[in-house]
Amino acid sequence: MNTAGGADQTFRAVALKLVAPTYLPVLFLTFSWSALAPAFPQYLAGLGAGVATVGLVVAMKGIGQLASDAPGGFILAAWGLRPVTVFSYLLAIGANIALFATRSVPVITALTFVSGFSTSILLTTVMAMIRMTVVAHFRGRALSGVGGAVRVGMLIGPVVGGVVAERFGVPAIFVLRTVALSLGLAFFVAGTPGALDSPAAAGVLHRVPPSPLATLRHVAGELRGRWFAVVTMGTSILILSVLRSSREIILPLWGRAAGFSPAAIGVAMSIGAAFDLLLFLPAGYISDRWGRRAAAGLCLGGFSAGLVALLPAQTFVPFILAASLIGLGNGFGAGINMTTGADLAPDRSVAEFLGLWRLYGDLGNAAGPIAVGALAAALTLGPAVAITAGIGFLGVANVVFVAPETRDLDRTRPQ
Repeated sequence: MNTAGGADQTFRAVALKLVAPTYLPVLFLTFSWSALAPAFPQYLAGLGAGVATVGLVVAMKGIGQLASDAPGGFILAAWGLRPVTVFSYLLAIGANIALFATRSVPVITALTFVSGFSTSILLTTVMAMIRMTVVAHFRGRALSGVGGAVRVGMLIGPVVGGVVAERFGVPAIFVLRTVALSLGLAFFVAGTPGALDSPAAAGVLHRVPPSPLATLRHVAGELRGRWFAVVTMGTSILILSVLRSSREIILPLWGRAAGFSPAAIGVAMSIGAAFDLLLFLPAGYISDRWGRRAAAGLCLGGFSAGLVALLPAQTFVPFILAASLIGLGNGFGAGINMTTGADLAPDRSVAEFLGLWRLYGDLGNAAGPIAVGALAAALTLGPAVAITAGIGFLGVANVVFVAPETRDLDRTRPQ
C-alpha cells in the first residue's frame, strides 16, 4: 500500500466483503445464545430440575464446545468450509426446533450439548475464513470486527430474550433463536462466493486426513519454529479466557456481598459491557499497528487493574468504576484470541490448527468460574479476586517479556 489512506480504503473494502459471511452470522449466533440466558435456569427449574441439574444443563453448551474444538478442525479440513458450515447451522437450527417441542430435561441436556458442539465449529469456520482471505496486517482489525459482532449480540440478546420470555413464554425464545440462526445461515450462503474466491481458500481445505493421530503429527510438524509462540501466547490467551469467564461470577457475587440489588448489579455490568463494545475498533487498529502483544497486554492489564479496583469497592460508584475498567480492559482484547490463532496457523493445516487453538479459550472459559468458586469457598471472595488479578498480571508479564510477536510470522497476502 502506498499511503495510509490507500491502506484504510483497502481495509474498508475487505471489511465490507466480510459483513455477510462472517460479521452478521456471528452477531446472530451470539444473539441466539445470549437471548436464552436470562430465562433458561428458571425454565429448567419449572420443568422440575434441581439446582445441580440446572448447572449441568447450562454447562453442556461449554462442554459441547470443548468436545468439538479439535474434531471440528479435522472435519473442516476433510469436508470443506462451506459444506461444514451449512451442516453446522442446520444442526443448530434442528436442535432449537427440538428444544421448542420437548419438555424433557434429559433431552434438553442432550440438545444443549449439540448446540454447543455446532457453535464451536461455526466459530472455527469464521477464523479459518478470515485466516485464508485476509492479509496479516489487516487481520487484527478484521477479527476485532468479529469480536465486536459478539459483543453486539451479547448486548441485545438478553434484553430481547427477556421481553420475549415475559410476553410469550420461554419456548418462544427457541423460535426466536431458530429465526436468528436461519438469518445467519442465509447471510453466510449469500456472502461466501465472494469471500472464498482465493486459491488458498479452495486448496487448504477439502482434503481427507488419514487419521486424527496422523493429522496431529502433521500439524505438529508444520509448527516447527512456532512452538514457543504457540505455548507462550497460548498461555496468555488461556489466562485471558479465565478472567473473562470469571467476571460473570465475580461481579454478581461482589455486588451481592456489598448489598446491591440485582438491578443495580445489572446496571454496572451493562455499563462495563458498553465500554467493552466501544473499544472493539480501536483494539483491531492497535493489534495491526503496534502488534498482538500490545493489544493482549493492554487487555490483560486493564482487566486485572479492574479486579484490583473492585477490592475496596463497597459503595455503588466505585463498583461501577471497577466494572467499567474491566470492560475497558476486555475491549482492548476484542478478537485477540482469534487473531493470534490465525497468525500462528500453518498454511497447510489452517483448519486443524484453529480447532486445536480454540481449546485454549474454551478450557479457560470452563475453568474460570470453577476456579473462582473454589477459591472463594476456601479463602472468601476478596482473596479469590486478588489471586485472579495476580494471575492476570502474570499474563501481562508473559506477553511483554516472554512471548514473541505473532503478527510478523505472516506478512504476505494469501495466495
